[in-house]
Amino acid sequence: MIFVDADTLATPEAVRGALAAVGNGAVGGGCLFRFDGRLPFWARIMYPIGIRMFRALNVVGGCFLFCTRDAFDSIGGFSVDHFAAEELVFAKALKCTGRFVIPPAYVVTSGRKLRTYSGFEVLWTLLRLVWHGQKSYRTREGLEVWYGERRADPESCRPS
Repeated sequence: MIFVDADTLATPEAVRGALAAVGNGAVGGGCLFRFDGRLPFWARIMYPIGIRMFRALNVVGGCFLFCTRDAFDSIGGFSVDHFAAEELVFAKALKCTGRFVIPPAYVVTSGRKLRTYSGFEVLWTLLRLVWHGQKSYRTREGLEVWYGERRADPESCRPS
């Protein structure tokens, strides 16, 4: 099973990597991502640091995840109790059942939120999630980056 966010392009290499991982015995995994469009300066600085941390900690964002049907069924699927970070809960549960793999291929996902929210807003949201733990993402409160009013993406107004 492969799960892809609506604003994410699953590259052929990512799909092949997911199939190869499962074929080699992994119960699941996910691909890291690159953002589309031009990113603000703060995001261009933070992105390489974040990607290295993801690889070192064996975690991924939720834009491209995969697993076997048996693993999905054994963990009960995705949590309906989380409004954010459900991919981390999902991946943690998968890791308890077997090997979780991050293939070398990347997917391409939208950089809109990084262009429309300030570095402070994004950092504050992430710090809140870390500080308050799971209780902070069991409600939509404080998760405006995901659930607030959609802001216009300056990239969508640029001429091609």
